Order: sequence, then C-alpha cells, then structure tokens
Amino acid sequence: MIHTNTYPDASAGPSLTVREMLELEAMTGAQVLAGAKGLGREVRSATVIDAPDGTQWTREYEFLMTSTFPLAALGPQLEPLIVDLAARGISGLGVKLTRYMKELPQPVLDAADRLGFPIVSLPDHMPWVDLINPILTNALSRRADQLRRSEAIYGGFTDSLISSSRLDDLARLLAEMVGNPVVIDCEAEGITAWSDTALGAGGLLARLRETRGCEGHSLNAAHRVERHNARAGSLVCASLADEVGGGHIAIFEQNRPFNDSDLDCLLHARKACSIKVLQLSAERQVQRTRESDLLSALVTPFSNRSEHRKVVQAAQEAGHGLDGPHIVITCRIEDVAQHRMYEVIKASHVHLIDRRDILIGFPHPGLATLIVSRCERMTQGDVVALLTDLHSRLAAQVPGLRLTCGVSHRLADPAALPGGFVQAEQARRFGEGAQSPCAIHWFEEVGLLRLLLHPAIQAEAHNFVEDWLSILTDHDARRDSQLVATLAAYLETNGNHRKAAERLDIHHNSIRYRMQMIRKLTGHDVMTPGIRLQYDLALALLRMQDRQIPPSKGRNPSASRTPDRAPAPEYK
Repeated sequence: MIHTNTYPDASAGPSLTVREMLELEAMTGAQVLAGAKGLGREVRSATVIDAPDGTQWTREYEFLMTSTFPLAALGPQLEPLIVDLAARGISGLGVKLTRYMKELPQPVLDAADRLGFPIVSLPDHMPWVDLINPILTNALSRRADQLRRSEAIYGGFTDSLISSSRLDDLARLLAEMVGNPVVIDCEAEGITAWSDTALGAGGLLARLRETRGCEGHSLNAAHRVERHNARAGSLVCASLADEVGGGHIAIFEQNRPFNDSDLDCLLHARKACSIKVLQLSAERQVQRTRESDLLSALVTPFSNRSEHRKVVQAAQEAGHGLDGPHIVITCRIEDVAQHRMYEVIKASHVHLIDRRDILIGFPHPGLATLIVSRCERMTQGDVVALLTDLHSRLAAQVPGLRLTCGVSHRLADPAALPGGFVQAEQARRFGEGAQSPCAIHWFEEVGLLRLLLHPAIQAEAHNFVEDWLSILTDHDARRDSQLVATLAAYLETNGNHRKAAERLDIHHNSIRYRMQMIRKLTGHDVMTPGIRLQYDLALALLRMQDRQIPPSKGRNPSASRTPDRAPAPEYK
C-alpha cells in the first residue's frame, strides 16, 4: 500500500549556489573574475574578513567578502591562500577592487580557474550588510524548505513501513518522488523489487548488476551514492545498510537527470528499504529452517504410513504440492570451510526459491538434499543441467566448492521418499572420490552392488574390504601416503600410468613407484582379471560404506609435473 503525499516543491534545489547568489538584486553589477566552473558551489552563509588571519575562523559553504585590505599584505602568499580556501570547501571569494587593490595577480586568478573556486568583483557602492542579508535570508529559506521536504519524505516512507507495505511499494514511492524508474536489488538474499514492471524491469536489473565492482562518479561519499554510465543510459546507485549485505537501490535517469533535491529522497528510501530487506531476510531464514525440517521428516522412515501422511499433508499446506512422480537428489558439499557453510546453504535456497517443484533442505551437515516433484518429463540431461547450474551459482559464491551428487530412481508417491533418499545416498557414495567439480552419479550405476548393501551382510562386506585393502589403508595412515587413491585411479584408467597420473595431478613415474609398492605390500598383480575384480569390488564397497577414498596430494597444477631427483622412496 502506498500513502500518497504532497511533497514541497524542490524545483529551486535544496540549497543556494554561487550562480543563484549572483542573480540576487543586491549583486547587480557583480562580475566573475575567475573560477567560473565552480559557480555550482553551495552557499549556506556569508561573512566579511577584515584581517589577514580572518580566514581561520571561516567554515565550509561560506562565501567570503573582503575590501582586499587583508589580502594586500599577503603578497606571494595570496595564491596559497586561494588553494587553501578551495580545499576547505569555502563557497567563493568576493572582493571590492577600488581602494587597497585595483586588481588581483594573474597567478591567483589562474589558480582559481584551475580549482573551480569563484572569485567575484562585488559592487563597490553596496554596504556589507546589504550584500550579506539577502544571501543569508535566501539560504535560510531554502534550508527551511529542505527540512519541510525532508520531513514529508521521511513521513511517506515511515507510513509505508508501518502499514506493512511491500518492497515494490517502497520502490514505487521513491519513483513517484524522483520521476524516474527505481530498482532495489539484494542478490545475495534473492530479494528484488522495481517500481514498474512494464518498464522492462529485467533489463533495468541487468543494467544495475553490470555496475557491480565498477567505480562510478561519487555524488555523496558518506552514503556511497554514485552515478554509473551503464548500457542504454546512466543510473544513480546507493548501497543499502551494511547489515543487509551487498544490496543496492538504483534510480535510472530515464525521464530527467538526478539532481540535489533527489538526494534526500534516495537517502530516506535507503533507510526504509534496508529495514524492509532485513525483515524479509529474517522471514526467509525462518522459511529455510522450516523447509529443511520438513524435508528431513519426509525422507526419514516412519513406523507407520499414517505418520508419514501427516508430514506430507503439512508439506502440502505449506505450499509444496508433492505431486508425483519424484526424484531425490543428495549433494555432498566439499572443499568449503565450515564458517562459510551458512553462505552456501543460503545461496542454495536463494537459487531455487522460485522453483515450487523443488524442496531443498540440509538433513545432515554439508549434505544438501533436493526433492524434485512433478518430474515425469524430466530427463537425465535436465537433472545434469539443474545440478551444474546449482554448482555454478554456489561456486561463484565460494570459489573452489565441489559437489558430489547422487540421484535416486523415479518415485511414484511421497511414501517412497525415504527409500529414494537411501538410493540417492548409495549412488553418491558409490561415486565418491571423483575429482570433478560437480560429479553426478545415478542409482542405476550401483547395479549388483545393491545386493551387498543389505543390512544383514554389512559385517561380512566390511570384512571383505578389510581383507583386501587394510594393508594399504594402514600404510596410508602410518606414512601419509596415497596408495588407496593411486590404486583406484590406476584401475579406473585400465592400468594406464599416464592417465592415472593426470587424474591425480602427479608425475607418471610416481604412479609407477606407487604401483610397485602396492604389488610389494599385497603380493598381487592387480591387473590379473580375477584379482582386479576383487579390488574393484573392495574399492566400490569402501565408498558405499561411506569410507571415502582420500584424494591424492598432487602437485600444484601450475607447477611442472617432473619427478623428484631424490631416491625413489620419496614417491608415496
């Protein structure tokens, strides 16, 4: 809901400039001697200096007037004085060149031109009070107008917040005030709003995001307000409050240029929009927690079907239709520091927030789980596209992040979701150890190994892995070697030393040495058909038992792959 207000006219601008000051009747006959490009400087006050050291009591936005008596004694120090005044934000200098000085030295005028510092020849016949009073009256009047306008703007945004307006309403309110389209964007939270979707909001949003990381022309450094020249036009952009985390509000100069009177509108909108975005972010956090708990309940086996039906009903009431068929996907998030995991969780939800056919949650730390509904027409290619797109989004947030994913069979109804979760986890574990940034494995790949995953034979399966691999796992633990990872890469490349070396990012002679060590420890030629079958099966079961094969400690990819010149035992 928008509260329509009548805002005081700001056509004259919020403050008096030197140019406008010179248009006052009291300034009739005044001439600009130098610094014309600085006539837009703001004037809030005026004063007379009558002593050489009088400038030390002046303040920013003050226009100084003098009979030149204090300047005549400065000599060569007059030019540095002009530089100092310009740097301190003094509005300009008015001089009467009739008594003490008839003209100003050319270097002083050149410095004023260079700095855009106005120097004005004042009408000699006008008393100081008759010059100063009109300036003060006009400046104070404008400041009063600015305060009234600021109060009206503040009231408009405050009323909108109190009435629980949406973020789109705040964007429209600001657009009404400044006469231009507005976009509010907090990409990290997945929160976006615009004043008018009919104006091609998607294009405006793209133009705003193009400016990220680009330096613009600063309009207000304290509040980080900048103008950017983006594709198809310029825009004025301000950062939302620091607590929001990277959000921006932008005014597109489509109908008219942004002016000083718009700054108050933008700054008040910035505060109101920051509050609204923080409120929406808190609501999103509650929603993420609720959906994760809901997903955990859906994939947890129940003692009876009635309990599971209650959970399904709760999901449907929350807006998740759970219309079949379904697939369950589990994604182990790897190579992410623990303190950045929250970023990944939030980015996952933000990326999929508009997909009402997907419920995402984190039933275990570091394990994202997706329930995809209404997937009767979904192909393997669609699943690959979904997961690679998700990985790209997360890796953009946390560079180096990897996903190892498992995909279940297609499931007819929600009652099969717990079994689908088990399938997805079996497929994921079967594929663990792959070094792809986004490794995707299907339950179909598990094949006959499913027969060995029955709880009744897990003890025997564990013993089988120990019989065939324990001598290598023990060696790896004692010597910090990588024999198990080397064996897996060697078998997966059909005994090709060079391809196995590329997979582990080490020199091929290191593979040869490690395979000699494996042959010596086990007494087996692992490529003998019957023996290879045993090791393939043991390595697969090792993954399926959630005992991940550690990645090899390869060399730096940027380093050349040359073997050490040290004795052979240095190849682990």
